[in-house]
Amino acid sequence: MPHSVEERNRQTLRVQASALMAQHIALSEWEERLQQREASIRREEQEISSRLEARRKQVESWQEQVQEARAAFRDERASLLREREALAVERTELEHLRSQLSIPAGEQKTADEADPHDATELQQLRAELNRQGQEQDREQKKLLALQASLQAQEEQLREAEGRIAEQLRGLESVRQRVDEERRQAEQRVADLQAEAHGLENRIVNTRRALLGAAGKTPSPEVATSVAEFVVPLAPGEIEALVAERVEAIERRQKEIDAQERDLADQRQQLAEIREQLVQAGREVREQQLATATELERLASELETREHANAKRSAALDAAEEEVRKERQALAQRRRELERSTADQQARQITWASERDRLTIELEQAEKRLRQRHSTLHELLDRLQARRQEELAQFKEQMARLESERTRCSDQADDWARRVLSIRVAQQALAEQALVLEQAKQEFLEQTDRPEVALRRIEQLRRIGDRRTQQAQRLLEQKQKQLQSEQDRLEQEQRRLQDLSLELAQRERDITDQFDRLEEKTHAAADREARIAAITAEWNEQQRRYESEIADLRALIRRISNDPVPVQLRAA
Repeated sequence: MPHSVEERNRQTLRVQASALMAQHIALSEWEERLQQREASIRREEQEISSRLEARRKQVESWQEQVQEARAAFRDERASLLREREALAVERTELEHLRSQLSIPAGEQKTADEADPHDATELQQLRAELNRQGQEQDREQKKLLALQASLQAQEEQLREAEGRIAEQLRGLESVRQRVDEERRQAEQRVADLQAEAHGLENRIVNTRRALLGAAGKTPSPEVATSVAEFVVPLAPGEIEALVAERVEAIERRQKEIDAQERDLADQRQQLAEIREQLVQAGREVREQQLATATELERLASELETREHANAKRSAALDAAEEEVRKERQALAQRRRELERSTADQQARQITWASERDRLTIELEQAEKRLRQRHSTLHELLDRLQARRQEELAQFKEQMARLESERTRCSDQADDWARRVLSIRVAQQALAEQALVLEQAKQEFLEQTDRPEVALRRIEQLRRIGDRRTQQAQRLLEQKQKQLQSEQDRLEQEQRRLQDLSLELAQRERDITDQFDRLEEKTHAAADREARIAAITAEWNEQQRRYESEIADLRALIRRISNDPVPVQLRAA
């Protein structure tokens, strides 16, 4: 019976030793696979780092190019501001010349009577001055349109820079996340290595303990040889020895079972850690693919913007050349105007002397007329009262008509500004359409699936056509309203002209009555009528000049209130 128990114990120990050896081999193989996985993860991390470094260098080069473009744009904006200031100075000088050329009514009348040739030259100078003012207005409108386009371009550039900065922040966050995951993976690998090393030490210690326990158990041969020379024991002693041996074997069996449970728990933990490593590697690969796709998209977008910036630079060079030519022409006209101003000042001196002489003659004639009018005082009082009444009615009608004309003129100016803004918007839309067509061609050349991109672009174009048709219909309605308002204003103007003719006829009737009462005062009344006509003309011209000056002041205030950064527009 002791031999059979020892044999079973020995067999159990052999089985346990074989199981421990198999577990040790499995752990060695798993550790080798884990090392291979760590090596592959390190290679992938190196590849990701190299790609991120290349992308970072490329983004830095793009940032340098954007900074250079912005510096060039600042220089161009400063040159445009200087040109605008020069145009404002020239406009101020032109207004000063206009104010110098503004002659009072009495001087103009005297000059016309003194020298018809000088009056013709003065009219030519007025026409030239008006033409130059119109040319300056056109140049100012061109500069305003160019400024608006530059503002739009700079706004687009600022938006692109914001998107690039946001994308760079996203890339930085992705890189930080990848670094954090890499550190976590390294920490996990270190923990797994430490845990595997601990398991290996425990296996070695367990194996040594088992081998030590097996060495303490006597072999059957030794027991037999010893039994041949040992005195047989008593039955009670044999039972005590057997019970002691059975108790030792049971304790050893419990220890082996506890070690097997610990090994099973450790194998389960190692399997969970392996699953976590596989999941982390899969997430890292997905993040690498997403980062590479985002960087490629950024590269294509920045390349497209580089082409657009080159086209914008060419357009700005052409605009600068055109502005330079216009400035040269304006300087030439300015020199001609200065010469004309000198001639005009000389004529003004002659006109002043002639005016003084005619004023003295007129005062003498007025004295004689007052002496003659003294006999017709009563009749003139009645006629004067009647005339005052008619003049009061005429002034009331003229005030009402003047208010109506002012309102109509304000409406016409408002509609003209709206038409101008609509034309500028149409031109901007045409330029945007050209830019979109160029971007479409570049996009179709760069995309991998041009058919899908073309269908998407066609769909977007149809949506844009529908919106454009709506805007076109609204514009046509506005144009019809403007045409109807213009027709109404023309009718009102014709009515005012008829009324003016009627009032002029009544004025002529009154003048004829005065002429019939006093034939000798016909020349003086005729001269007074001419003076009144010239005065009205000069007052009207002065009013136009004042309105132009007010418009120029408003334009200067609007230009001075414009935002300082001027934006680039799409080429």
